[in-house]
Amino acid sequence: MKKYRVLLLLSIFLSACGPNVTPFPLAVSPELVVEPSATVEATQAELAPQATPLPAIVEAPLIDSPSILNIEMLNETDGWGVTEEEIVRTNDGGITWFNVTPANLADVGYLVFTDFFDETHAWVQFPDMNKYPNGGKLYRTSDGGLTWETFNTPFSGGAFKFIDEQNGWMMADLGVGAGSNAVSIFKTSDGGATWNRTYTNDPNLEGAGDSLPLGGIKGVLLPLDGQTAWVGGVVYALGEIYLFRSEDGGKTWSSVELELPSGASKSELGVDGILFVSPSR
Repeated sequence: MKKYRVLLLLSIFLSACGPNVTPFPLAVSPELVVEPSATVEATQAELAPQATPLPAIVEAPLIDSPSILNIEMLNETDGWGVTEEEIVRTNDGGITWFNVTPANLADVGYLVFTDFFDETHAWVQFPDMNKYPNGGKLYRTSDGGLTWETFNTPFSGGAFKFIDEQNGWMMADLGVGAGSNAVSIFKTSDGGATWNRTYTNDPNLEGAGDSLPLGGIKGVLLPLDGQTAWVGGVVYALGEIYLFRSEDGGKTWSSVELELPSGASKSELGVDGILFVSPSR
């Protein structure tokens, strides 16, 4: 809507009795002034179509319709995936996928263990089956998969998670049998280049402990920071939860008691994932 200011034509006639009196007109020429409203202009600007920024160009080969076994989206546009043969990445919500597989890494599929930290940092652990469970290779990228560094590791695979670009935890799988699962807890402070073992419950290894019981299948590791972490899994017993917490950097562990819903005591219960929405819960 536009605002108009209009000046009207006015005529004033003065008359008097007498022959010498003439009308004295006062006339103002019509004028139309148009003043666009600033509010209208601002509204029109807001309603105008906004250009959608294009995603950044990724200098990596395109993959048409990859068969993804595992996908992790970081936000609405950025994400990573694993196929049977590749590590892939998207920066447009999954419309386009790029092959960012580390060189010399083949037969990816179900063998790799991954931690996709953000759109540029990721780690891929590949087991050395000739050294299982005590050897493997860790691939690390800090540029979205365009280049990778490779490090030898004292473990083959397991659940691992980085809390920042340098510090991470690994719960290395040492083998499963008869409902028991031996593991070792490793930590790194240099982005995965080197790892130090802080705990193991494998009785065949020196310094083994029992605060993280050998019994139970362990599948979940969630570190909160350098000192606090949780391990979850399953024990095949009715009404029992396998959930343990460490508050000393993984050196010792204590059971976490949970209030179970009614009727849960008659079911087999497992911890498949842990998600914290704040530092305390």
